[in-house]
Amino acid sequence: MKLFIWTRTLDHLQLHTWNAVQALLGDRISYILVEPENHGRKQQGWQAADISDLDVILMKKQGWWQQSRAILSRNPGAIHVFWGFWSERRLFPLIVYAVHRGIPTVVLNEHYSTSPVGYLREENPFVARLKVFLRPFLYRGAASLLKLAACGGRRACVFSLSPQAYDQYVRAGFDKETLFPFGYFVPKMSVPVHQPEQADHLRLVFVAALLKRKGLDIAIRAVQRLNRDGIQATLDVYGSGDPAEFMPPTSETVAYKGVIPTEQAQSVIAHYDALILPSRHDGWGVVVNESLLQGVPVIVSDSVGAKCLVEFNGAGLVFENENVEDLVERLAEIRESPGLMEAMCLNAGAIGKYILPEAAARYFLDALRFYFHGLGPRPQAIWCSQRLTGGGM
Repeated sequence: MKLFIWTRTLDHLQLHTWNAVQALLGDRISYILVEPENHGRKQQGWQAADISDLDVILMKKQGWWQQSRAILSRNPGAIHVFWGFWSERRLFPLIVYAVHRGIPTVVLNEHYSTSPVGYLREENPFVARLKVFLRPFLYRGAASLLKLAACGGRRACVFSLSPQAYDQYVRAGFDKETLFPFGYFVPKMSVPVHQPEQADHLRLVFVAALLKRKGLDIAIRAVQRLNRDGIQATLDVYGSGDPAEFMPPTSETVAYKGVIPTEQAQSVIAHYDALILPSRHDGWGVVVNESLLQGVPVIVSDSVGAKCLVEFNGAGLVFENENVEDLVERLAEIRESPGLMEAMCLNAGAIGKYILPEAAARYFLDALRFYFHGLGPRPQAIWCSQRLTGGGM
């Protein structure tokens, strides 16, 4: 099975899984990239992924259509995997072209935002609200166009990167048999064993870019409210951006700790009681994986794609997006129920083996063999389809 991966850039979130897929295939994956480096991630402090040993083709700025059509035409029996319908504007017409030509086509796509906030930067409020209004129509149009392009033949296989994405695509008109759940997957980092400190308060950590989208202000208000109610809790904040936009001028309970390299995130998170990710929108939120891999429970908003790793497996708690009162209640529940915290820690530790890149790679290839070749049963995304853990809640 030969794979071509079409994407704007490669970063670690993708590459861990693709390396695991290649190891199982035994055949080199070819990558068609628009840019060799992810500038948006670089601004957030991420290191560039090492692509020196990969089979990489850079998409031309001029003549990209002819170049891309030639690649597709020369490899009609390969499976062509496109990262996102619109992560790069040139990908969607290529997806339509490949489907129309009967070339095996796969699309991986996150759920779209229903919150008027910018993704990697803040946006004009009017523009952000207009995008929220238009997105459902855009996806309905995409579903209809791809059905027409298939001409009654095989349609694109779509990997929905979260249960929210799956639901949105079904509403947009994509057929359920073409949809497969998926996510982001990273390896477990080796962290020195340490004895957890006995603290008289709940120690929370936030690890994300300091953007309105990530909901840091929601977490801060909740922690401040907890302490006013007599429930002791602290919040340490790590991430790129301007902390002055979010952090209170003086606080004994909230502290900004600076930027940490992505490869050190797990070692930092491992020293806290729980991770909090209160995003107004998050296509996935790989920091959830990183926390669970270290056995640390997670509190997420219901707009985080990776909430499925928490809600299906008892490895944390989910609160209503932007509802500070609901978040306060969830945090108070943890602090006041030691048995709940113990169960969540056990469940967080148990889920780790199911969210490694190797497990994702096996599922991905099983899905391709099932969809394109009719081999084997339809695979189940076990990390978000059933309770995997036994700690109870």
